[in-house]
Amino acid sequence: VILDMTRPQLLSFSINIQASIINLTFSSVVNTATFDATAFTIQSTKKSIPGQVVRLSNSTTTQSGNGFSVVMRLSLADQIAIRDTAITASSLNTTYLTMQAYAIE
Repeated sequence: VILDMTRPQLLSFSINIQASIINLTFSSVVNTATFDATAFTIQSTKKSIPGQVVRLSNSTTTQSGNGFSVVMRLSLADQIAIRDTAITASSLNTTYLTMQAYAIE
């Protein structure tokens, strides 16, 4: 047995606030049992600016199985936080997602 020690890289994402979902696409299969929403932030610029960043809470979940694609279901609190941070996620130019290494395996 050879273990894959390469962490999956986030290739792309899309966000639909009205549907309360974020779609993630990774470079390799992810183990969704290790999913940690608190490792993700939505922000309005490449660099973090106070007041324009929303760190997701542990109440945002996924019910996706292991695979290259993961659908995150935003909690109501996270959806409100994103909506209330006026400039965040208002267009493609104001939507950036950051992911910490501990987000998935």
